Amino acid sequence: MAADPTHQDPRALWKALAPETDPVTLDRIHASARKFHRAAALAAVVVPLAVALCAFVIGRLWPAVHDPWLRTAVALLGLGMLASSILVFRARFLPRGPGEPAGVYLRRRLQQELVSSRGGLRYSMLPYAPGILLAAYVALRRGQDPWWAPILAVALMVAAIVLVLWRTGAAAPKLRAQLDELDQMLGR
Repeated sequence: MAADPTHQDPRALWKALAPETDPVTLDRIHASARKFHRAAALAAVVVPLAVALCAFVIGRLWPAVHDPWLRTAVALLGLGMLASSILVFRARFLPRGPGEPAGVYLRRRLQQELVSSRGGLRYSMLPYAPGILLAAYVALRRGQDPWWAPILAVALMVAAIVLVLWRTGAAAPKLRAQLDELDQMLGR
């Protein structure tokens, strides 16, 4: 080992640094990973139940719909819901490898959620577009309702999708902060 050319004692340099105010422990990393895993496990139950509930409602209302265009719109919305839930499910719920350390898994999960919140979720909403457009066409084609009712229905569907996208995008700074904190914990 070569001698230090500056002739400074490394221990003296280390002691001059301020002590860490919040020491990061391995238990804290594991607790964060378990928290994300519990949230994923809960969502893995809730998302299929919500899809099944919506499918049940569509199935119960199906016999009451006699217009073939409206039936097609409802079918497209149902297929869009299924495709969207599959895309969201695959993006949000990453399996943990058997030998994968908790910190690496947590970092991978946070990165995936950050990508989803920055725009990846927009692509998962695209399967709804054909059904919404056809439903708007059917609603505007009918002359029985007041002129504003079809526009209001389509506006409410679009507003719901925009609200989901906005709330997801608003979570991006918090996810970025959590990812930076984890990187500090892991020394990256």
